[in-house]
Amino acid sequence: MKYIFDPPQLSDFADFVFYEEAFSAEEVDTIRKYWRDEKVKAASVAAEKGEYYSSEIRKTDVQFLEPTAQYNWIFERLSQCVAGANDSRYHFDLQGFYEPLQLARYTEGHFFDWHFDFGAGSASVRKISISIQLSDAEEYARRDLTFRIH
Repeated sequence: MKYIFDPPQLSDFADFVFYEEAFSAEEVDTIRKYWRDEKVKAASVAAEKGEYYSSEIRKTDVQFLEPTAQYNWIFERLSQCVAGANDSRYHFDLQGFYEPLQLARYTEGHFFDWHFDFGAGSASVRKISISIQLSDAEEYARRDLTFRIH
C-alpha cells in the first residue's frame, strides 16, 4: 500500500510570530492584578516523568490561571492570535490549550535558561508556545525575552 501525503506548502513560514498590542494597556494592567502572592509556586521544568525543580535551569515564581469565567477573555484573545498565526504559517492540527496559563514573575536573580518548549512527557503535546510581555521595558534591564532560532 502506498501513502501519499500532500501537506499545504508554507509560503509564510516563520520560526516565531510577533503581535504588538495583542492586549491593550488596560487589559495588561488587569492581567497583572490577577497575581496573588498566596498562589505563588516555585517554577518547575517539564520532563518525561512529570515535572521537577531545577534552580540551574529555571528560577522564578509562577502561578496559574485556569480557563474559568474570570479568565476566559484571556484564553479567547490568545486563541485568536494562535489561530491566526497557525492558519497563515504552520497548519498544525490544534485542539486547544493543554495547560493553564502561567504567570511568571522574574525578580533579581531569577532566570529561565535556554530550553525547548517541547520534549518528552507533558511537553510532548505542545505545538505552539506563547509568551506575553506584561511589564514595561523601562521596569527592568537586561531581561529580554530572546529566541534561539535553528
